Amino acid sequence: MDLLVNLAERAVLRHGLTTAATIDRWYDHHADEVGPRAGARAVARIWTGTGRPDTADAAGARLGRCGCGRVWRTHRDTPGVRNVVLPAATGCSGWPVLGVPPSWYRPRSEYLLDVAGDTGPGVRTAIWSDSARVHHLVVPGAPARCTDGPADLEGRVSRAALRGLDPAPSPAPPDARWARGLPGYDLDERLLDRPWQLRAVALVLAVGTDRPDLRPLLAAAFAAAPSAEVYAAWPAAAAAAVRTARGCGPTGSG
Repeated sequence: MDLLVNLAERAVLRHGLTTAATIDRWYDHHADEVGPRAGARAVARIWTGTGRPDTADAAGARLGRCGCGRVWRTHRDTPGVRNVVLPAATGCSGWPVLGVPPSWYRPRSEYLLDVAGDTGPGVRTAIWSDSARVHHLVVPGAPARCTDGPADLEGRVSRAALRGLDPAPSPAPPDARWARGLPGYDLDERLLDRPWQLRAVALVLAVGTDRPDLRPLLAAAFAAAPSAEVYAAWPAAAAAAVRTARGCGPTGSG
């Protein structure tokens, strides 16, 4: 499905139905809903002394190996050392532990360059990047007067912080009222388990945001393409919008 979503995104952008910025805006808006956030749980346990700080496995989260086979190595920030994990050009991002990467967490990102180099006086930056055998996770400094338990602290560990970075400023939340009737999107039924599902949802919502005239067509595309996997219908809806932009009609005829 990753390939199908990537192809749909390229086609949508090529036909000018939305912009990469609008897709990223929706992506970041829902990104915290994806993944079990095992890394945030490990950090919270370290902060509260529930596990030893030297490895993620010893922290009690039982991270083990990533599905790609890499092991996890943790790096704890100190008053004199700030750890930053730079994105690898290709390969697994470790999202089941770290959460999906922020949209700006890409090689050659200007924002990433700015925040990675922004340190205070007397603070050294240690740079890490994934290898063929190792993923990296940063343990930020604990909040001042940290009295909450691990379950409460887990929600305070951002996806950016697990990579040693500060979150980018968040724009105003997009208007999602028009999308509430789309399958799998209402809050009580939204369950984004994998990054491709998040990207597919962001793609369709971006098209509907920048092209309100296509919203009825998107809704009709969902109705015409029922699927056992509800989020598999989202790239199909994006493809229907592309066919309309080509002048082929919603079914590709003509």
